[in-house]
Amino acid sequence: MQRITRIVAVLLVSGVLGACGTEQAPSSPPADPGGTATPSGAAPPPSTPSPSLNPQPRTTFPQTMAAWVRATYQGDHRYVGDCREARPGPGAVCAKREATVDGGVVHGVGAPSSEIDAYVYAREGGSGWRIVDEFTPSSDMYGPATEPTPAWFEALGRGY
Repeated sequence: MQRITRIVAVLLVSGVLGACGTEQAPSSPPADPGGTATPSGAAPPPSTPSPSLNPQPRTTFPQTMAAWVRATYQGDHRYVGDCREARPGPGAVCAKREATVDGGVVHGVGAPSSEIDAYVYAREGGSGWRIVDEFTPSSDMYGPATEPTPAWFEALGRGY
């Protein structure tokens, strides 16, 4: 008898849990002749979550650069901030704002108190900053550029 009771209890609980919801959005109730789908006296549900209830963190420029440095540089490199304020150190990589071009910002990237090795083109959008493109110009250290010079870099007028 105990075994049957457990089986029935499991079926009842699983049935209740199964009815709790699905991954699909709930279907809205049919509209009444007045043209609304809410019961009289009830406020309509909000169409989108309130920003104060579900704040989405925006990606800051330093967070974006830190992720880019980890993905681009090999070893234990880390982003240490603006090159004008950054101190040299093992694996330190900084960024220096160069110009605003076509709604984005160009930053030179390299070791603090050293030459710039590469450039990134970043834009700020609804979710924060993102790196749109990157470019390493020709240099004695890296040799000729391996890709065509992007228009955003040409706008700097560096003549590499």
